[in-house]
Amino acid sequence: MNKNYFITEDFVENLLENLHEYIYIVTYDDGRPVRTFHSRSCKRITGYDAEEMEQNNDLWYQMIYEEDKEDVRLFINKIVRDKGEGTIEHRIIDKNGNLHWVMNSMKVMTDTKGAVQYLNGFVIDITNAKKYEEELVKLYRAVEQSPATVVITDYNGLIEYVNPKFVHLTGYTFEEVKGKNPRILKSGSQSAEFYKNLWETILSGEEWRGEFHNRKKNGEYYWEFASISPIRDSKGRITHFIAVKEDITQRKLIEEALRQREHQLRIRNEIMEKDLKLAQIIQRTFIPDKVPTINGIKIAFEYHPLDKVGGDYFSFIEKGDGSLGILQCDVAGHGVAAALFLSLVKSVTDKISNQNVIEPEKYLHALNAMLIEERQQFFITGVYADLHVHGSKVHIALANGGHPPQILYRASNRSFELVKSAGTVIGMIKYAKYETINVILESGDRLFIFTDGIPETVNPDKQMIGFEEGLIALFQKSHRDNLNEMLASVVKEVRDFANSEGLDDDILIIGVEAY
Repeated sequence: MNKNYFITEDFVENLLENLHEYIYIVTYDDGRPVRTFHSRSCKRITGYDAEEMEQNNDLWYQMIYEEDKEDVRLFINKIVRDKGEGTIEHRIIDKNGNLHWVMNSMKVMTDTKGAVQYLNGFVIDITNAKKYEEELVKLYRAVEQSPATVVITDYNGLIEYVNPKFVHLTGYTFEEVKGKNPRILKSGSQSAEFYKNLWETILSGEEWRGEFHNRKKNGEYYWEFASISPIRDSKGRITHFIAVKEDITQRKLIEEALRQREHQLRIRNEIMEKDLKLAQIIQRTFIPDKVPTINGIKIAFEYHPLDKVGGDYFSFIEKGDGSLGILQCDVAGHGVAAALFLSLVKSVTDKISNQNVIEPEKYLHALNAMLIEERQQFFITGVYADLHVHGSKVHIALANGGHPPQILYRASNRSFELVKSAGTVIGMIKYAKYETINVILESGDRLFIFTDGIPETVNPDKQMIGFEEGLIALFQKSHRDNLNEMLASVVKEVRDFANSEGLDDDILIIGVEAY
């Protein structure tokens, strides 16, 4: 049996009240809205219940975010004018003052005469979707503007996305690489094993890190450091891979330049070591290996070069009349250059000795003049002493050219004193001045001649032994009855004073004792 069912307005409203979506109906009369209906779900989005909304027909418009009101008004006017339908996204402020993004869809219903009868719509809260969308936009912009190359492939390694940096770096457009394997960039310099390890790593779900030597579209080679990671779906299955790559070509070029530089330095160092060994051989020929034997005089020395080739030099000049000349000098420098300069000093001093120059100040004048004539960049400090034995006494005449003072030990009262004489460094000033002073040693007296490596030694507290009281105290502490033992004691005390600081200059000391 057929029955006629009449759908009343109350039936429709009751149906709408039970829908989850926020539904609204605006009733028009003669082109003007006269009544509104809002489903119960309006409270879930707006905070207002249906009664509040229906009591104030303007409340729905008042809720719209101020900056969006004009857009919404114009949109509704157009829908009503065109008697059509559409959707707009806008913001509202709910009853508690919270902001929501909503998607507002509406449609105009007309009567048989074409007059607007209803404006039906529904509202969906899209606040979370908007936030998600904003995050996606930020992420997309970050990838698009990234200074690193970003490539996304499907599970099979076919390219689905590249960012602008990839295009700029490789010269390939997205259209040229879309659907292709990144192997189009391979330079051929990396092995099949390299790529096998890469795929085994990422297919197992792990991140792979490494360097690619690739080739651009124009054939130019470049280096990239890459991080390739799998992308998983909601079920944990790998669907895509993302590669983030940094252009490290410049760094590689710098590293290679450094390697080349290091290689060159190693070669130079090897050459320098050979030169140094040669200089050592040369220098060893300059340094006396034993002391001369002179009746009435005991002589001893300690020589400890800082480097394998030092800047200190000394010689004993034995003369036919039984006297002895002692030359001690210190080159301003160390290493090969200083050793080569010492060869010049040795040559010059041999010439002076052959000319039988005996007076110390004349000896230094001659040495200064010859070094000036050679126009070398080095200069020296030095002492020349001439020793003669007269009976039980040793007469010493000496001249000093910028060298430390000597230490004189008197056996009679076991005292130490400084022997000072003025003089200019040797080989720097043409008209240098030197003076000869005389010292007489009696039995047991000693004279010590040394380079500045001793008084200029510094301890961990940055204190220096010095050229006055500290120097005398050092020799007093080092005193031994045997001359050789005393020199060894001086060297030990100097090393102990330096402690962890270490020595930064040669140590050379010569001792002369009358007996």
